Amino acid sequence: MKKYLLFALVLIMLVMSGCEGGGDGVNSGRGPFNGGDDKVVGKAIQMSDIKEFYYTVENINYDAFYQRYKFYAEDGKYYFFHETRERKDDYGPTTEEDATARGTLELSDKEWEDFYDLILDGEVRERADNADSGDSGPWYYLYWKGDKDKYQEFSFASKKQADKFVDYCVELAEKAGSEVEGVTPGLTEDDLCIELDYIYYHPGYGDMNGESHNRSLFKDDNGDWYIESSDCEGIGEPFITTIYEVSQEDIVDFSLFLQSAKFDTMENRPDSDLFMTDYSPWNVSIAYKDNNTGEKVSIRLEEYKEYSNADYRLLDEFFMRFKALEGDIISQEEEEDY
Repeated sequence: MKKYLLFALVLIMLVMSGCEGGGDGVNSGRGPFNGGDDKVVGKAIQMSDIKEFYYTVENINYDAFYQRYKFYAEDGKYYFFHETRERKDDYGPTTEEDATARGTLELSDKEWEDFYDLILDGEVRERADNADSGDSGPWYYLYWKGDKDKYQEFSFASKKQADKFVDYCVELAEKAGSEVEGVTPGLTEDDLCIELDYIYYHPGYGDMNGESHNRSLFKDDNGDWYIESSDCEGIGEPFITTIYEVSQEDIVDFSLFLQSAKFDTMENRPDSDLFMTDYSPWNVSIAYKDNNTGEKVSIRLEEYKEYSNADYRLLDEFFMRFKALEGDIISQEEEEDY
Protein backbone atom coordinates (compact mmCIF):
# COMPACT_ATOMS: atom_id res chain seq x y z
CA MET A 1 0.00 0.00 0.00
CA LYS A 2 2.83 2.39 0.88
CA LYS A 3 4.42 1.71 -2.53
CA TYR A 4 1.20 2.73 -4.30
CA LEU A 5 0.90 5.91 -2.20
CA LEU A 6 4.53 6.80 -2.94
CA PHE A 7 4.03 6.20 -6.67
CA ALA A 8 0.88 8.37 -6.69
CA LEU A 9 2.68 11.16 -4.87
CA VAL A 10 5.57 11.14 -7.37
CA LEU A 11 3.11 11.13 -10.30
CA ILE A 12 1.23 14.14 -8.90
CA MET A 13 4.49 16.04 -8.44
CA LEU A 14 5.53 15.35 -12.04
CA VAL A 15 2.18 16.52 -13.40
CA MET A 16 2.30 19.68 -11.29
CA SER A 17 5.84 20.48 -12.41
CA GLY A 18 4.76 20.12 -16.05
CA CYS A 19 1.99 22.66 -15.52
CA GLU A 20 4.11 25.36 -13.94
CA GLY A 21 5.04 28.53 -15.78
CA GLY A 22 3.38 29.23 -19.12
CA GLY A 23 1.02 32.17 -19.13
CA ASP A 24 0.09 34.10 -22.25
CA GLY A 25 3.55 35.26 -23.31
CA VAL A 26 3.82 36.28 -26.97
CA ASN A 27 6.95 35.28 -28.86
CA SER A 28 7.98 33.75 -32.17
CA GLY A 29 5.65 30.78 -31.88
CA ARG A 30 7.69 28.37 -29.73
CA GLY A 31 5.12 28.45 -26.95
CA PRO A 32 4.90 30.28 -23.62
CA PHE A 33 8.09 31.01 -21.73
CA ASN A 34 8.90 29.30 -18.46
CA GLY A 35 11.77 31.59 -17.46
CA GLY A 36 12.23 32.53 -13.82
CA ASP A 37 12.15 35.99 -12.30
CA ASP A 38 15.86 36.39 -13.01
CA LYS A 39 15.04 37.02 -16.69
CA VAL A 40 11.94 39.20 -16.39
CA VAL A 41 12.04 42.80 -17.60
CA GLY A 42 11.50 45.05 -14.60
CA LYS A 43 13.08 42.60 -12.18
CA ALA A 44 16.55 41.39 -13.11
CA ILE A 45 16.50 43.36 -16.38
CA GLN A 46 16.21 47.07 -15.62
CA MET A 47 15.82 49.94 -18.07
CA SER A 48 19.49 50.87 -17.70
CA ASP A 49 20.48 47.29 -18.72
CA ILE A 50 18.91 47.50 -22.18
CA LYS A 51 21.25 47.85 -25.15
CA GLU A 52 19.08 46.93 -28.16
CA PHE A 53 15.59 45.58 -28.85
CA TYR A 54 14.60 44.13 -32.24
CA TYR A 55 11.20 43.40 -33.81
CA THR A 56 11.29 41.63 -37.18
CA VAL A 57 8.65 40.27 -39.56
CA GLU A 58 9.72 38.68 -42.84
CA ASN A 59 7.94 36.87 -45.64
CA ILE A 60 10.26 35.32 -48.24
CA ASN A 61 7.44 33.81 -50.28
CA TYR A 62 5.35 35.54 -52.96
CA ASP A 63 4.93 39.29 -52.29
CA ALA A 64 8.09 39.20 -50.17
CA PHE A 65 8.05 41.63 -47.27
CA TYR A 66 10.33 42.66 -44.42
CA GLN A 67 9.66 44.96 -41.48
CA ARG A 68 12.11 45.82 -38.72
CA TYR A 69 11.76 48.08 -35.69
CA LYS A 70 14.75 48.68 -33.45
CA PHE A 71 15.20 50.52 -30.15
CA TYR A 72 18.75 51.10 -28.95
CA ALA A 73 20.91 53.11 -26.55
CA GLU A 74 24.14 54.69 -27.76
CA ASP A 75 26.49 57.19 -26.08
CA GLY A 76 23.92 58.06 -23.43
CA LYS A 77 21.18 58.73 -25.98
CA TYR A 78 18.17 56.68 -27.12
CA TYR A 79 17.14 55.94 -30.69
CA PHE A 80 14.41 54.27 -32.77
CA PHE A 81 15.01 52.81 -36.24
CA HIS A 82 12.53 51.43 -38.78
CA GLU A 83 12.91 49.80 -42.18
CA THR A 84 10.40 48.34 -44.63
CA ARG A 85 11.41 46.23 -47.63
CA GLU A 86 9.07 44.92 -50.34
CA ARG A 87 9.14 42.78 -53.46
CA LYS A 88 5.65 43.06 -54.87
CA ASP A 89 4.70 40.08 -57.07
CA ASP A 90 8.09 38.49 -56.37
CA TYR A 91 9.89 36.24 -53.91
CA GLY A 92 12.48 36.98 -51.23
CA PRO A 93 14.56 37.28 -49.28
CA THR A 94 14.55 41.05 -49.66
CA THR A 95 17.69 43.19 -49.62
CA GLU A 96 18.45 46.83 -48.78
CA GLU A 97 17.77 47.68 -52.43
CA ASP A 98 14.12 46.69 -51.83
CA ALA A 99 13.71 49.24 -49.05
CA THR A 100 10.57 51.39 -49.37
CA ALA A 101 10.91 53.18 -46.02
CA ARG A 102 13.78 53.73 -43.62
CA GLY A 103 14.38 56.24 -40.86
CA THR A 104 15.99 56.97 -37.47
CA LEU A 105 14.62 59.05 -34.61
CA GLU A 106 16.36 60.22 -31.47
CA LEU A 107 14.02 59.51 -28.56
CA SER A 108 13.33 61.65 -25.55
CA ASP A 109 13.62 60.15 -22.08
CA LYS A 110 9.81 59.96 -21.97
CA GLU A 111 9.64 58.10 -25.30
CA TRP A 112 12.27 55.63 -24.10
CA GLU A 113 10.32 55.11 -20.86
CA ASP A 114 7.15 54.49 -22.90
CA PHE A 115 9.02 51.81 -24.84
CA TYR A 116 10.25 50.26 -21.59
CA ASP A 117 6.72 50.21 -20.16
CA LEU A 118 5.56 48.22 -23.19
CA ILE A 119 8.17 45.47 -22.70
CA LEU A 120 7.79 45.47 -18.91
CA ASP A 121 7.10 42.02 -17.41
CA GLY A 122 8.20 40.37 -20.64
CA GLU A 123 10.50 37.36 -20.34
CA VAL A 124 13.83 36.49 -21.92
CA ARG A 125 15.24 33.03 -22.51
CA GLU A 126 18.10 31.39 -24.37
CA ARG A 127 17.72 32.10 -28.06
CA ALA A 128 17.16 29.18 -30.44
CA ASP A 129 18.84 28.87 -33.81
CA ASN A 130 16.20 26.50 -35.17
CA ALA A 131 13.39 28.93 -36.00
CA ASP A 132 10.27 27.26 -37.40
CA SER A 133 10.63 26.72 -41.15
CA GLY A 134 8.37 29.03 -43.13
CA ASP A 135 7.49 31.15 -40.10
CA SER A 136 7.29 34.86 -40.88
CA GLY A 137 7.47 36.03 -37.26
CA PRO A 138 7.27 38.39 -35.57
CA TRP A 139 10.52 37.68 -33.74
CA TYR A 140 11.61 39.70 -30.71
CA TYR A 141 15.17 39.92 -29.36
CA LEU A 142 16.42 41.90 -26.36
CA TYR A 143 20.15 42.55 -25.95
CA TRP A 144 21.01 43.52 -22.37
CA LYS A 145 24.01 43.72 -20.06
CA GLY A 146 23.44 40.31 -18.50
CA ASP A 147 22.42 38.33 -21.60
CA LYS A 148 25.74 36.37 -21.77
CA ASP A 149 25.37 36.53 -25.58
CA LYS A 150 22.60 33.92 -25.46
CA TYR A 151 19.68 34.95 -23.18
CA GLN A 152 18.13 37.26 -25.76
CA GLU A 153 14.88 35.78 -27.12
CA PHE A 154 12.03 37.92 -25.82
CA SER A 155 8.35 37.27 -25.08
CA PHE A 156 5.79 39.97 -24.37
CA ALA A 157 3.75 39.66 -21.20
CA SER A 158 0.55 39.50 -23.28
CA LYS A 159 -0.75 39.82 -26.83
CA LYS A 160 -2.29 43.15 -25.85
CA GLN A 161 1.16 44.48 -24.94
CA ALA A 162 2.60 43.17 -28.22
CA ASP A 163 -0.14 44.91 -30.21
CA LYS A 164 0.42 48.16 -28.32
CA PHE A 165 4.14 47.88 -29.07
CA VAL A 166 3.48 47.67 -32.83
CA ASP A 167 1.10 50.63 -32.65
CA TYR A 168 3.80 52.63 -30.86
CA CYS A 169 6.36 51.69 -33.52
CA VAL A 170 4.00 52.83 -36.29
CA GLU A 171 3.62 56.16 -34.48
CA LEU A 172 7.39 56.61 -34.11
CA ALA A 173 8.04 55.55 -37.72
CA GLU A 174 5.72 58.30 -38.92
CA LYS A 175 7.53 60.78 -36.71
CA ALA A 176 10.94 59.55 -37.90
CA GLY A 177 10.04 59.93 -41.56
CA SER A 178 11.89 58.10 -44.30
CA GLU A 179 15.06 58.47 -46.32
CA VAL A 180 13.27 56.55 -49.07
CA GLU A 181 10.63 58.02 -51.40
CA GLY A 182 7.21 58.13 -49.79
CA VAL A 183 4.79 60.37 -47.97
CA THR A 184 6.64 63.10 -46.09
CA PRO A 185 5.41 63.49 -42.51
CA GLY A 186 5.51 66.72 -40.57
CA LEU A 187 2.03 68.13 -41.22
CA THR A 188 0.04 69.31 -38.22
CA GLU A 189 -3.67 69.60 -37.51
CA ASP A 190 -3.55 73.21 -38.74
CA ASP A 191 -2.64 71.88 -42.20
CA LEU A 192 -5.65 69.56 -42.34
CA CYS A 193 -8.10 70.50 -45.09
CA ILE A 194 -10.22 67.36 -45.36
CA GLU A 195 -13.00 66.21 -43.04
CA LEU A 196 -13.20 62.42 -42.97
CA ASP A 197 -16.69 60.91 -43.24
CA TYR A 198 -16.21 57.12 -43.36
CA ILE A 199 -14.05 54.30 -44.68
CA TYR A 200 -15.22 50.84 -45.73
CA TYR A 201 -12.48 48.24 -46.10
CA HIS A 202 -12.98 44.75 -47.47
CA PRO A 203 -9.66 42.83 -47.11
CA GLY A 204 -8.68 40.21 -49.66
CA TYR A 205 -8.99 36.55 -48.68
CA GLY A 206 -9.71 33.09 -50.03
CA ASP A 207 -13.45 32.54 -49.75
CA MET A 208 -13.93 29.00 -51.04
CA ASN A 209 -15.08 27.95 -47.55
CA GLY A 210 -17.49 30.82 -47.02
CA GLU A 211 -15.01 33.12 -45.30
CA SER A 212 -16.06 36.75 -44.76
CA HIS A 213 -14.32 39.90 -43.43
CA ASN A 214 -15.31 43.57 -43.39
CA ARG A 215 -14.10 46.73 -41.61
CA SER A 216 -15.90 50.06 -41.24
CA LEU A 217 -14.58 53.33 -39.80
CA PHE A 218 -17.41 55.67 -38.80
CA LYS A 219 -18.43 58.30 -36.25
CA ASP A 220 -21.63 58.56 -34.22
CA ASP A 221 -23.89 61.57 -33.70
CA ASN A 222 -21.62 62.78 -30.89
CA GLY A 223 -18.60 62.85 -33.20
CA ASP A 224 -16.92 59.85 -31.55
CA TRP A 225 -15.07 57.49 -33.90
CA TYR A 226 -15.25 53.69 -34.02
CA ILE A 227 -14.17 50.74 -36.14
CA GLU A 228 -16.62 47.89 -36.63
CA SER A 229 -15.03 44.58 -37.57
CA SER A 230 -17.19 41.73 -38.91
CA ASP A 231 -15.52 38.34 -39.37
CA CYS A 232 -16.52 34.79 -40.20
CA GLU A 233 -13.90 32.09 -40.81
CA GLY A 234 -16.14 29.84 -42.91
CA ILE A 235 -19.44 28.03 -43.35
CA GLY A 236 -20.78 26.92 -39.98
CA GLU A 237 -18.47 29.28 -38.08
CA PRO A 238 -19.93 32.15 -36.05
CA PHE A 239 -20.08 35.77 -37.22
CA ILE A 240 -18.08 37.88 -34.78
CA THR A 241 -18.72 41.62 -34.66
CA THR A 242 -16.19 43.69 -32.72
CA ILE A 243 -16.41 47.43 -32.03
CA TYR A 244 -13.11 49.25 -31.41
CA GLU A 245 -12.69 52.72 -29.98
CA VAL A 246 -10.70 55.19 -32.15
CA SER A 247 -9.13 58.31 -30.66
CA GLN A 248 -9.66 61.75 -32.19
CA GLU A 249 -5.90 62.28 -32.23
CA ASP A 250 -5.42 59.15 -34.35
CA ILE A 251 -8.17 60.31 -36.73
CA VAL A 252 -6.34 63.61 -37.25
CA ASP A 253 -3.05 61.81 -37.98
CA PHE A 254 -4.78 59.35 -40.31
CA SER A 255 -6.59 62.17 -42.13
CA LEU A 256 -3.29 64.00 -42.64
CA PHE A 257 -1.87 60.83 -44.17
CA LEU A 258 -4.86 60.52 -46.54
CA GLN A 259 -4.50 64.17 -47.51
CA SER A 260 -0.78 63.69 -48.32
CA ALA A 261 -1.25 60.38 -50.13
CA LYS A 262 -3.81 61.77 -52.62
CA PHE A 263 -5.52 58.43 -53.21
CA ASP A 264 -8.01 60.14 -55.54
CA THR A 265 -5.28 60.13 -58.22
CA MET A 266 -5.12 56.31 -58.01
CA GLU A 267 -8.81 55.64 -58.51
CA ASN A 268 -8.69 55.54 -62.31
CA ARG A 269 -5.73 53.21 -62.74
CA PRO A 270 -6.35 50.74 -65.65
CA ASP A 271 -7.72 47.29 -64.90
CA SER A 272 -5.15 44.53 -64.58
CA ASP A 273 -5.25 41.11 -66.24
CA LEU A 274 -4.89 39.41 -62.86
CA PHE A 275 -7.82 37.26 -61.76
CA MET A 276 -8.11 34.48 -59.21
CA THR A 277 -11.09 32.23 -58.61
CA ASP A 278 -12.21 31.32 -55.09
CA TYR A 279 -10.71 34.60 -53.88
CA SER A 280 -12.37 37.79 -52.71
CA PRO A 281 -10.21 40.76 -53.78
CA TRP A 282 -9.75 43.70 -51.46
CA ASN A 283 -11.45 47.03 -51.98
CA VAL A 284 -11.56 50.30 -50.08
CA SER A 285 -14.15 53.10 -50.10
CA ILE A 286 -13.08 56.46 -48.66
CA ALA A 287 -15.39 59.45 -48.22
CA TYR A 288 -14.49 62.91 -46.97
CA LYS A 289 -15.31 66.58 -47.40
CA ASP A 290 -12.76 68.89 -49.05
CA ASN A 291 -12.90 72.00 -46.88
CA ASN A 292 -11.15 74.07 -49.56
CA THR A 293 -13.92 73.52 -52.10
CA GLY A 294 -16.79 72.35 -49.90
CA GLU A 295 -17.21 69.31 -52.14
CA LYS A 296 -17.78 65.76 -50.92
CA VAL A 297 -15.20 63.32 -52.31
CA SER A 298 -15.74 59.56 -52.70
CA ILE A 299 -12.85 57.28 -53.66
CA ARG A 300 -12.96 53.56 -54.41
CA LEU A 301 -9.77 51.52 -54.77
CA GLU A 302 -9.77 47.89 -55.90
CA GLU A 303 -7.22 45.11 -56.02
CA TYR A 304 -7.39 44.23 -59.71
CA LYS A 305 -5.79 47.45 -60.98
CA GLU A 306 -2.38 48.23 -62.49
CA TYR A 307 -0.74 50.07 -59.59
CA SER A 308 2.82 51.35 -59.65
CA ASN A 309 5.43 50.43 -57.03
CA ALA A 310 4.87 53.83 -55.41
CA ASP A 311 1.12 53.11 -55.35
CA TYR A 312 1.71 49.80 -53.59
CA ARG A 313 3.93 51.44 -50.99
CA LEU A 314 1.15 53.91 -50.17
CA LEU A 315 -1.48 51.16 -50.10
CA ASP A 316 0.62 49.05 -47.75
CA GLU A 317 1.03 52.05 -45.47
CA PHE A 318 -2.71 52.67 -45.64
CA PHE A 319 -3.51 49.11 -44.53
CA MET A 320 -0.94 49.30 -41.71
CA ARG A 321 -2.21 52.67 -40.50
CA PHE A 322 -5.86 51.61 -40.73
CA LYS A 323 -5.16 48.56 -38.55
CA ALA A 324 -3.30 50.76 -36.04
CA LEU A 325 -6.45 52.89 -35.56
CA GLU A 326 -8.07 50.08 -33.54
CA GLY A 327 -8.10 51.08 -29.89
CA ASP A 328 -9.75 49.37 -26.93
CA ILE A 329 -12.54 46.87 -27.59
CA ILE A 330 -15.89 48.37 -26.64
CA SER A 331 -18.06 45.36 -27.43
CA GLN A 332 -17.97 41.97 -29.14
CA GLU A 333 -20.93 39.88 -30.24
CA GLU A 334 -21.04 36.38 -31.67
CA GLU A 335 -23.85 35.19 -33.91
CA GLU A 336 -24.20 31.60 -35.01
CA ASP A 337 -24.25 30.82 -38.76
CA TYR A 338 -27.37 28.75 -39.30
